[in-house]
Amino acid sequence: MKFAKYLETESVPEWKQKYIDYKALKKALRHIEEKQGPLDKNNAQSTDAMPVAPIFGIFFAETHKHPRTKTTNALSMGSYTLDMAETFARRSPEERSFFDLLDKELEKICQFYEEKEKEAVKRLYALREQVLVLEAAISGLEEVERRREEIAANEKELKQKLEKALLEFYRSVELLKNYKILNHTGFMKILKKFEKTTNWKCSKLYMHKAERRNFVASTVLDKIIAQTETLYTEIFDGDSRKKAMDSLRIPDLKKRVCGFVLVQVPKD
Repeated sequence: MKFAKYLETESVPEWKQKYIDYKALKKALRHIEEKQGPLDKNNAQSTDAMPVAPIFGIFFAETHKHPRTKTTNALSMGSYTLDMAETFARRSPEERSFFDLLDKELEKICQFYEEKEKEAVKRLYALREQVLVLEAAISGLEEVERRREEIAANEKELKQKLEKALLEFYRSVELLKNYKILNHTGFMKILKKFEKTTNWKCSKLYMHKAERRNFVASTVLDKIIAQTETLYTEIFDGDSRKKAMDSLRIPDLKKRVCGFVLVQVPKD
């Protein structure tokens, strides 16, 4: 399955506009192909040998501050050695437009992910409060021996509500994790296509920038998932983690999040 189709299939419908716009980026690449002449495959331009410096704003922002030099901090193009800003400035308007679009997509994804991550943190705190309420209610009711039937009914109702809330929450954070994986994969794949189209080896440099952003670098979501799994296991499955995981995960997402996207990325 082509990655563009896979992305469309696996996207959460309500978040459709928040994923990487892979089709628009491919369209930008086709525009580059239409404007440029035949490529010399033996003269690929590369940034791979450069040590990667901090990057701010758009792809090569801030680099104009560095003077022209023949050190490894520069890009080699034929008989010329230029700093990054100069090199980027000499790329075609279509190539610069591609990176403008890529940067906009990166900012969109980072902003959306940050919002969802913050929501997840708040919801986890709220669920912990519900657990405390459940424990307090059960403890208080157990002191009244003559109300055993009411105690059992109240405990069952409280646990059912809490279990439903935990299941819904866990599945929502699994979807957010899949959002991270799909977008990260999308950036890697579209940059490889850019390299193939332009013969300019720059994907490692851009991915170094992208992978420092929250939707890739943040570990908060993994901690939320782990804490939710522990909470559910302790309350509902008698410390049997395997049984808890079977209850928690959406069947399709077992493959989606833990296997297919990470190991068997669709070709495009």
